[in-house]
This record gives sequence, structure tokens and C-alpha cells, in this order.
Amino acid sequence: MKNAEEQAGELTEAFLKVETVGGLLFNIFMIAFLPAIGEELLFRGVIQRIFTRWTQNVHWGIWISAILFSALHMQFYGFIPRMLLGVLFGYLLVWSGSMWLPIIAHFINNGVAVVIMYLVDKELLNPELEVIGSTSDSYYLAAVSLVLVIAFMIMIKRQNSEVNPELNNSQ
Repeated sequence: MKNAEEQAGELTEAFLKVETVGGLLFNIFMIAFLPAIGEELLFRGVIQRIFTRWTQNVHWGIWISAILFSALHMQFYGFIPRMLLGVLFGYLLVWSGSMWLPIIAHFINNGVAVVIMYLVDKELLNPELEVIGSTSDSYYLAAVSLVLVIAFMIMIKRQNSEVNPELNNSQ
């Protein structure tokens, strides 16, 4: 698994190494735009809906589709964070009632990663930026990020439960 993970990392790094703004735009299209639309339509629009109906429980539908979403990427070491991202996207769909919110969130997640890699490669950003939130001296940033995401999700749920009261009963 470690070898497969390293090979995937090398392939990703080679794909992301571009010299021009045109190459950056191509990567944003291929790594952010297309997956945001395709993966969200498949995993949240189809798979989550199937498992929600099958289990008759929206939470099971979200978690099963998130597990499958993470497994599809076939990167063992990133499985848990990617699964949690899938859970986030699933609840964004359920609580907002719109497919656009998870698509936009997925695009932003992937797009920011592509742009940061480009800027690091161009030496416009410090390479240490890539490990922020994952080292012991920067755990506080991960904690702040988590708190902000939770607050944002609570706001979405509250706003949409006022507009759509049946969300309170099913979620």
C-alpha cells in the first residue's frame, strides 16, 4: 500500500508541475472542475440517494457514499480525511437541498490545492504551507478550521430547516 501511495503521489506531483498559466488552468479544469461535477453527481446525486433509500436513513446513505467516495481514490493514507470530506459534501447536499453547494465546495477544495501547488512550485509560496494543520505546532489551525466548518454547517442546516421544516424530522 505504501508503494502504491508513493506512486500515486509521484504521478500527482508530475501532473501538477506546469510552467504556464495555461497549464494551471488546464489542471484546474481537470482536477477541480470535472471531478467536482462528476464525482458529486455520482456520489451525492446517485449513490447517496440509493443508499439512503435502501437503508431508509439519510445518515447511513451519507456515510456509505462517503466511504465509497474515499475508496474510489485508492489512496490508503488519505482515506479518513477524504471520507470525512465526503461526509461533509453529503450533509451539504442534505441540509442545503441543493446539489450546487457540494459541487462548489468540492471545486474549491481541489482548486485551492492545485493553485497552492502551482504557487509553491513557482516559489511564490513557502513549501511549508502544504503541512499547515498537520504538524504538532500547527494543530491549532486545524482546530480553528474544524470549528469554522462546523459553524458553517450549523448555519446551513438552521437556515434551510426554517425554509424546509421537514429537514428537522428526517435529519
